[in-house]
Amino acid sequence: MVEIPELAPEMASSSISQLLSTLSSNDSLALFMLASNGIKADSSTIEKTGLTKRKYYTRLNQLIDAGLISKYDGIYAHTSLGRIIYQNHILQLMETAKNRKTLQMIDTLRNTKQYSNDEIQNFIEKVVGRPRAMNNPSIDIKFFWSYSELASWIVQRSHYVKREILLASRFFDEVIINAVSSKANAGIDVRVIADRSLIGKFLNEQRGNSLDKVDKHARERKTVTTNPWYPSRVKRIVGQVPFCLMIFDRNEIALELVDWSETQKIKWGITCADEKMAADLTKYYFKLWDATAPTTAQQQEEAASLSRH
Repeated sequence: MVEIPELAPEMASSSISQLLSTLSSNDSLALFMLASNGIKADSSTIEKTGLTKRKYYTRLNQLIDAGLISKYDGIYAHTSLGRIIYQNHILQLMETAKNRKTLQMIDTLRNTKQYSNDEIQNFIEKVVGRPRAMNNPSIDIKFFWSYSELASWIVQRSHYVKREILLASRFFDEVIINAVSSKANAGIDVRVIADRSLIGKFLNEQRGNSLDKVDKHARERKTVTTNPWYPSRVKRIVGQVPFCLMIFDRNEIALELVDWSETQKIKWGITCADEKMAADLTKYYFKLWDATAPTTAQQQEEAASLSRH
């Protein structure tokens, strides 16, 4: 077993001081919080932040030097250290800050010496609520109100997968499939349940397309999902997918929020880091997997033929 040396108190103090110093700037803190959903590395992002180009990159580099964010696939996002600090400290601090005035009133009551410490603590929990860390520090829920932000988060999260990715999809997204395929080629266990509608679309498109109109990599990424007989390390099967779902290492999930007024598009999504929820959805995923009926022999023959060309 590899032993991880503990930091000496003075080194730990210096490390904490650096982190606090980096996040003490309003601009750095704002960028750090934006990085929880991924920051695209393009000029339009700088305009949205309202910062000058020089200040934007200065703050960004400070966050990188502090080990809080890193760049991957054109997106700046939290490192493992950054994720822990954001989930366990920044979010908790934000929740506490909302109740600042209430807590000041509680201090006034404490100073009257008419209430015991236990009574004060019970009062805090009733008025403010139990601290997030006392409830369940592992739960982290995010809502995404645009598909591009959700897709960016999924690509970034896929980078940190250690064991397994489970995907059930009603749609094809080349960027996400590219990320999933690369993880499968790196030895990660990847399963995909593709909705039957994707197979029909794949066959119709390939009948009318010549291969010289698309690059070989784009076609390969597409067939990984839409053609279950295409050679790949990804385990694929065709089934009835009611909503898009991804499960990472059985401890974090990404879920499509279906807009029933426009079901042919993904508009919104939710992600959650919670082992119990991930375990329940993993059971549901394998029920879908086990209940999936094979496609027709004709579809198998057509798709296999297209793969060979």
